[in-house]
Amino acid sequence: MLQSLKVLILLLLLTSISLEFGGMQSFYITGRLMCRGKPAPFAELKLINTHGEKETLVLAEDVFTDPGGQFQIYGYQFQFVAIDAAVWVYHECFYDVGIHHGLCKSKMEMDVPAEFRNYEKYPKKVFNAGTIDLENGVQNPQLEKSKLNREN
Repeated sequence: MLQSLKVLILLLLLTSISLEFGGMQSFYITGRLMCRGKPAPFAELKLINTHGEKETLVLAEDVFTDPGGQFQIYGYQFQFVAIDAAVWVYHECFYDVGIHHGLCKSKMEMDVPAEFRNYEKYPKKVFNAGTIDLENGVQNPQLEKSKLNREN
């Protein structure tokens, strides 16, 4: 009897820890990308789990802004520790002003605040990133091949 009570208490503890610190987690982010006062159409976005130490884990990819620069990106993952998420944006904001990087695109990273982590597959909390000016990233640019150009 005492042994089964200990097992029950342990299971309850593990369940509460799992619900508090892990399990199914999701993120939903919306916003608009601008470049020099105009919408940034067809920029590529990825939703990334940045908690991984050796590699980043992709929660969602192959998402693009619409012709007006608007985006919505959603992803989920089952993990026992809390996920830290970020949105990576691959864009060509500066290409038409004489900066060309071949197959590479400029990459901007935006962290998603932890309070917008949902502990369910379909998120109820949405992070509205607002209007993001890609021009601000020119002072510390990162270049990386986007998924569309990786085969080349």
